[in-house]
Amino acid sequence: MGIQYGLTVTPSSLSFGTVTLPDNSASGVGATCTDNGDGTVDCTVGIQNTGTETLTSFTLATTNGSQFSVTPTTIASLAGGASTTATVTYTATASSSAHTGTLTVTSGSYTREVALSGATNTRPSTPANSSPANAATDVSLTPTLTAGSFSDADSDTHASSTWQIASDGGFAASDIVFQSTNDTSNLTSITIPPGALQQNTTYYWRVSYKDSRGVASAASTARSFTTLTVAMAGTTSVTPATTAVTSGGNEVTTLSTATLPVATVTVSPALLADYSAVNCGTTANTATDSVAIVKAKGGIDKDVLAS
Repeated sequence: MGIQYGLTVTPSSLSFGTVTLPDNSASGVGATCTDNGDGTVDCTVGIQNTGTETLTSFTLATTNGSQFSVTPTTIASLAGGASTTATVTYTATASSSAHTGTLTVTSGSYTREVALSGATNTRPSTPANSSPANAATDVSLTPTLTAGSFSDADSDTHASSTWQIASDGGFAASDIVFQSTNDTSNLTSITIPPGALQQNTTYYWRVSYKDSRGVASAASTARSFTTLTVAMAGTTSVTPATTAVTSGGNEVTTLSTATLPVATVTVSPALLADYSAVNCGTTANTATDSVAIVKAKGGIDKDVLAS
């Protein structure tokens, strides 16, 4: 004679994986689970009467009802040896920690429980470009790009940023002139190194933020800027950055061979670094030529450097 009464519910635990919002896509879901693509995940449990007698008046319920629900919630009866299924649904909501709950299946004196777990990771808010202003002109060849503060609905922290500058607003791979990917040092601002940008050129820039659980925001709305023009003239009157160009220990603001003999020129390392991005001409340096030096973030005549 077989066992008169018996009840099993399988599996003993359900993993609903991690749902990424607002994509509404899930990863790491259990074998009996389905991503619905709308921020919910369904998992199936099997209910079996392992005895020979009919079980009646089943009730099915979940704890943590804002995240987990079950259908059906009642089963009238289940004959001996028969089985059926129920569906448990996880609804994703922003949270920095996993959601847990319990499915309870009861028939008379028989109670079986299934452990439930699911997580949500909301993408950080899309950053906003702050500086340079959109369509700014006469921008340095080594500008500092600045974006707004990090915000995340799950209270995750700011782990890294990806910065891009391109020659076209479509940001095709072939148009990228500077990129810093998963940058953990320059989170909300970055200074572009010499050599990346050319004079009198329009560029587009954007940034995305990644949270501490590895999900990135959408890229910011691109802004454009145009770099300064490096002008060569017979006499150049400019105001260099502090100590950019000195003669006899004094800062130089008016630059010509009449006021600044070539032999006395001292150029700061920063200005020399900036020169690497700029072609300022190849005219031979003579006693009557101007000393063609432009302010820091500009460049210096090749022949002056060579003299």
